Amino acid sequence: MKLYSDAELAQLLDQPIFHTISAVADEMEVECYVVGGYVRDIFLERPSNDIDVVVVGSGIAVAQALKQRLGKKAILSVFRNFGTAQIKAPSNLPPLGEASNSHKKDLVETEGAKVSPSGGRLEGASPIEKLEGARPQYQTATPLSYDILRGNAESHRAYPTEAEKAMWEILRGKNIGFKFRRQHVIADFIVDFVCLKLQLVIEIDGKYHLTSEQKEADEWRTSILNRLGYSVLRFTNEDVLHHPEKVLKKIKEFSLTINSASSKAGAPSNLPPLGEASNSHKKDLVETEGAKVSPSGGRLEGASPIEKLEGARPQYQTATPLSYDILRGNAESHRAYPTEAEKAMWEILRGKNIGFKFRRQHVIADFIVDFVCLKLQLVIEIDGKYHLTSEQKEADEWRTSILNRLGYSVLRFTNEDVLHHPEKVLKKIKEFSLTINSASSKAGEL
Repeated sequence: MKLYSDAELAQLLDQPIFHTISAVADEMEVECYVVGGYVRDIFLERPSNDIDVVVVGSGIAVAQALKQRLGKKAILSVFRNFGTAQIKAPSNLPPLGEASNSHKKDLVETEGAKVSPSGGRLEGASPIEKLEGARPQYQTATPLSYDILRGNAESHRAYPTEAEKAMWEILRGKNIGFKFRRQHVIADFIVDFVCLKLQLVIEIDGKYHLTSEQKEADEWRTSILNRLGYSVLRFTNEDVLHHPEKVLKKIKEFSLTINSASSKAGAPSNLPPLGEASNSHKKDLVETEGAKVSPSGGRLEGASPIEKLEGARPQYQTATPLSYDILRGNAESHRAYPTEAEKAMWEILRGKNIGFKFRRQHVIADFIVDFVCLKLQLVIEIDGKYHLTSEQKEADEWRTSILNRLGYSVLRFTNEDVLHHPEKVLKKIKEFSLTINSASSKAGEL
């Protein structure tokens, strides 16, 4: 680990992003501190794109101001239940970034309503499966997270720890008999090493993994990977650096066991509910001379990792599973404390006014939409005045493009429309709903 003088640290932090954060903090008269993995990676001499900032005051308010400074491509997510926020500012967004532009020409003005036609449907597929499409099997990341995690994964590959270097020498080539990847993104995680053929993840634990908090986090992460069909094998830095021959032996034995069992057993699909998996897998952890093994929670033949996590979920469960626990609280809060326009729109949509069932404040993928009819795959959004800003317009278009790719049409109204012209709003929604239903029936999609 490298030690720096104050002058050297100041030079390392002499970057546009930190100047912008500093300017926002000065304007708002609050103190901000860079903490966490970014600081750790400075001392480990590893580049990192993931910056954690602690604010003495309202972190959400600072994030909102920072988003305005960063411009149109910055994407702000607010988690009010936790008093935190996240800004994603990838350098490029294709193919999602291209979708944002390609759908601009599809926006149709219809007397106060802005309509974005659906980007297409896949019969019988869930929203996550639709976004997955026919991706190659090695693309195991959650698509909405990959642009952010990719940079960190590349950085970790370029600047490995000593234990990671030693493990890669064990795994690479023909030592094990199966191909492994390093610093690979699975769902919303970066795993140290993985064999996709065996669905075997290998993790290396430093001393901080011995803390109770990190142990619990590791068990939760392992339970998610289990539900995605992966077995997890863990070694300490000490194991890898000082007993490589034992590590090699254990991995070879476990790899052959998995391969043999998979060939004989086929594809069990009894995946427990997400909340139970974290606890149920604790008893499955097996100590084997320095390695801690968590057996896989089952596999679904031919399914991608996201499809496995989806499993046979009811069709109304449209959230990305890894995000739902956070977004659910916000959705419940929005339902409990609606705006006046949302109250008025709910009076329009509820009951038999439209002829189709709508849900309010419903989670789709990583978004909370104002209203949705799942049968029609029609989303209705209500826009306040802040949606008129150029930054928010671009954010709305990006969000719409993703919903389009998931198969949803999006219909937007202003607060003014809903509060002062409800009869026109009702008419437009009924007409559009009937049009979608008719087109879907003819095409054989419903």
